[in-house]
Amino acid sequence: MSAMALLIPLLWCFTFLVLGAAAFVVCVTTPPLRRYALSAALWWALWGPCLTFWALFSAMVGVAGIYGLNRMGTHGLHVEQWARGFGIGLGMLVVLSTAAVASTAAVLHQALVRRMTFALFRVYATAVSAAIGSVVGFGLGVLAAAYGVGLGWPVFMLAMIALVGGFGYFAWRGTRGLRGSAPERMAWVTAEEFRGG
Repeated sequence: MSAMALLIPLLWCFTFLVLGAAAFVVCVTTPPLRRYALSAALWWALWGPCLTFWALFSAMVGVAGIYGLNRMGTHGLHVEQWARGFGIGLGMLVVLSTAAVASTAAVLHQALVRRMTFALFRVYATAVSAAIGSVVGFGLGVLAAAYGVGLGWPVFMLAMIALVGGFGYFAWRGTRGLRGSAPERMAWVTAEEFRGG
């Protein structure tokens, strides 16, 4: 039971990492959206931990509520309508607060990456893109396993190396397209440092 309880949040987080990787690929392959690719991936990736936090919080509140009702001797109290309303309200709070946290982080991320030097951003974009390549590889591996396609460890490892290396290489080569133009206000680096000479 405890292993399953740990596996569910990990699977939840991995699902949103895969959605973030998909958003990254869509943005990179669409030139007007290319400079938002890393922030879009971050926006989706943050949903997993936020929803996991809210699920744990809701479970603790539920257990505390049941314990409190039992302590007060209200075993026969009908709370279905109250619980339904509480669940709908909590669901709306979860979605809105998670969207607010993810959006704030993505906007701050977008502002920060536009103020890095070219060399620092190139290393950052390459590392993050390589990590996104590993998520794509694991996602494809899970999909292949779900459809009964047995790749075998050597093929899976070669595919992972190719995806991680490929994503990292294309990020290294296409660094300039991943963040747009130099900021005009509150710029911490010069235009030359931003462009990389």
